[in-house]
Amino acid sequence: NLTLKSQNLQDKIPKIARIFDIQIPIIYKGKLTFPKKGYDTKFRSWLPYNAPQIKEGLYTLEESKAILNNIFEEFCFSSEKDRTHAIAAFITPFLRGLFPSFSTRTPVFIYMANRERAGKDYCAGCSGILYEGSDTQEPAISNDEKGSSNEEIRKKIAACLLQGKKRFHSANNKGLLNNSIFEGITTSPVWNDRILGKTKNIKFNNEMDFSLSGNIGIRLTPDLANRSRIINLHLVDEDANARVFKNPRLHEWILDNREIIISALYVIVKNWVDKGMPKGSKPFTSFPIWADLCGGVMEAAGYDNPS
Repeated sequence: NLTLKSQNLQDKIPKIARIFDIQIPIIYKGKLTFPKKGYDTKFRSWLPYNAPQIKEGLYTLEESKAILNNIFEEFCFSSEKDRTHAIAAFITPFLRGLFPSFSTRTPVFIYMANRERAGKDYCAGCSGILYEGSDTQEPAISNDEKGSSNEEIRKKIAACLLQGKKRFHSANNKGLLNNSIFEGITTSPVWNDRILGKTKNIKFNNEMDFSLSGNIGIRLTPDLANRSRIINLHLVDEDANARVFKNPRLHEWILDNREIIISALYVIVKNWVDKGMPKGSKPFTSFPIWADLCGGVMEAAGYDNPS
């Protein structure tokens, strides 16, 4: 039962302090709440005093959806399905505290474009700006790129886990995406690895969300394809630099309005809780919990199902 699992928070409260970058909703003893700033004894967590804070009662559901729609309205998505997947990718990190554990696995979101300058990495970067305060990009994992061997990707992933990162976006992939290390970590709640330069092994809870980008022509292995949701962008303008945007500094706007955005996301989550936490209507065998929860949240708000 999704509700009972979500309420069983003791399974996901760590023995040492958990550090949050922003406030996210958590179901605690059957009620929707979120960690307070500073040290929160309920969750044994630390939230910086200057972190973006959820403000309740600011917006209606429709106003909250309008804020999200404004973020994504100027991207050249190929279809409404691609837009739905982009919104799901943006919402998914906000749902971590609603999953049975913080290391519950989620799909790989792949931003794919028909040509350069379509905005695939810029679209993916919206999540980095909101949840981490910066748009960080990692090296390509594709076989056509130097430094993309299994060993190099393993070292990079281990470094990210040691840093406590919650997001891994691999940019500008080309050719065949066939990396067993990357495919393995996308479905592994726990990751074992050796510390570089030492003989000591360490175990990490894998709480990262994964995404990557590439232009049409990249090829996915069957395993990766079955673990992914594709976000297609199609740019028809001959001169990409001639485009005019209503909000040409979208990343800057997101950074300046993080509290507004997470408050809007909270309204969307609370709407789902108030409606009885319905499960999403479509399954996703590789990520059933995500399908139930993210699908349920989005459908309750009137979005299409992302599964």
